[in-house]
This record gives sequence, structure tokens and C-alpha cells, in this order.
Amino acid sequence: MELPGAAQTSSSARTSTSGSTLSSDTRAIVSAQNKTTYAVRSLAIFIFTTLCTSLIGYGFLGVGASAALRCDSIDSDCGSGAAVLFGWAVIAIGFLVALSVGIHQLNKSKP
Repeated sequence: MELPGAAQTSSSARTSTSGSTLSSDTRAIVSAQNKTTYAVRSLAIFIFTTLCTSLIGYGFLGVGASAALRCDSIDSDCGSGAAVLFGWAVIAIGFLVALSVGIHQLNKSKP
């Protein structure tokens, strides 16, 4: 059964690869799907890595904030400064790692 408006492929447009015949249109579709797969994968990796490291980093920020709230002394930070600094470092480094891995995956989608 043939679809109306479907173009016929000539035998000269087909090439043999590892025992199967694929038209140039099929190769173009497969190539486009591979590019799309890498582009979506790069976005998913970026979002997942950013969310995970942000969750961890904001956990440390919460620990630092609770330590600051329980502190009786006005002049000292009661150890909250280290937790806050570490939390921001985790968030920043996580974002940079996510950006690097996402760009690396995105470059795989280019021809």
C-alpha cells in the first residue's frame, strides 16, 4: 500500500551498507534524530546536574542559616560562615560542571 503523495525512490538513490539498503532520505532522518537526541540529552543533563547540586548547596545554606539563628553571640558567626561559603561553592561549581557537560553533549549534535 502506498501513501498518496509519497515520493518514489529510485534504485540509483539507494546505497548498500552492511547488508541493508538505505536511501539518502533515511540517512538524513537518522542523522537528524541523532542530533536531536544529543541536544535533548545536553539539556536534560544540564537541568539534572544543576538541580542536584543546587539542592545540596541550599542544604548547606540552610545549615548555615540555622547555625546563625541559634547563635547567642552577636560578634561571631558561630560556624555558619563556613557552611554558607561551602554551600555557595557547591552551587557555583555544580553550575560550571553542568554547563561544561551540557556544552560537550551539545557539540555532539553539530554536524
